Amino acid sequence: MARCARGLLLLGSVSCMSAENGVRVPRPLPLAAHIMRDPTGVPPPSLRSTRASLQSWQLLRGGMTTRTGWLILFRATAFELLSTAMMHKAQGFSRPLPSFLAVLFYGASFYSFNLSLRALELSVAYAVWSAVVMATLSLVGIVLFNEKATLTKAFGIGAIMFGTICLSRDMSE
Repeated sequence: MARCARGLLLLGSVSCMSAENGVRVPRPLPLAAHIMRDPTGVPPPSLRSTRASLQSWQLLRGGMTTRTGWLILFRATAFELLSTAMMHKAQGFSRPLPSFLAVLFYGASFYSFNLSLRALELSVAYAVWSAVVMATLSLVGIVLFNEKATLTKAFGIGAIMFGTICLSRDMSE
């Protein structure tokens, strides 16, 4: 691993040379190369403030913050709830408009879920997504579709919420 990192650093330092009047002048290396140069992974003092500001904004893959990832995940759950409601109205794809809307909302849900994975861990995002949808659909079924409200359902919804809270707290630590 260290040999590979040294090789990448060597390639980076060669490519970071510029020719001015025939003289090769080294240019500053990018942030990642400076971190690779130090075996402890600690950047030099001049770059610590830059790294700290990046960490304070929690910039992750794709430049998305964790907060934005959560908002997009809850948008995905809203689309999932809408698609499930449309499936109920479609009555086994016998009605064209609700069937089309169910497929459309499912597509939007999966697209939004995929976007949220830029900022969230897969295990946490999928668990939260599934849990929120299951718990909300259970409540919607009881309130709107006159399903039975039993103690077992209430306990199950509580367990889902407890597990979701535990997983999301684990991610924030």
